[in-house]
Amino acid sequence: MSPKTLWTAITDLPATVNGRVLKIGLLCLVVAVLLAASMGAVTYRFAGTAGLAAMGAALLISLISNVAGALPACWRLGDIEPPDAKDMLWGMAVRLVVLLLLAVPAALSDVFPRRPLLLWLAGGYFALLMMETSVVAHWIGRQQRRREP
Repeated sequence: MSPKTLWTAITDLPATVNGRVLKIGLLCLVVAVLLAASMGAVTYRFAGTAGLAAMGAALLISLISNVAGALPACWRLGDIEPPDAKDMLWGMAVRLVVLLLLAVPAALSDVFPRRPLLLWLAGGYFALLMMETSVVAHWIGRQQRRREP
């Protein structure tokens, strides 16, 4: 599947709450895969196979927390009023709680090496947060433009 076909398939999903959450999830997944593909060799060189496992776990944790953080805005996008700062703050709170609930046990366990896990948590979280925030901001702007006479 070409990148253009994948992008069209993602952007043509319905504009319902479920469609928006699915769009955010798929776009976060694409960014996570691109991050892993571009930095996997470097991670393997410095941390070995265990570092790759830590990278995968950290990207999965970041993916789940960012999709969860987008839920308040996605629910409000279908309402009469567009999401406001309160919804974005709720999203930040949800994102942080989910991240902590998943990342703290992973970091405290001996399953993954801590340094690669924490580095990838920070990098993956930041990259996915930028993508998710820009998409939600685009949706809010588009909804605002539709309302203006």
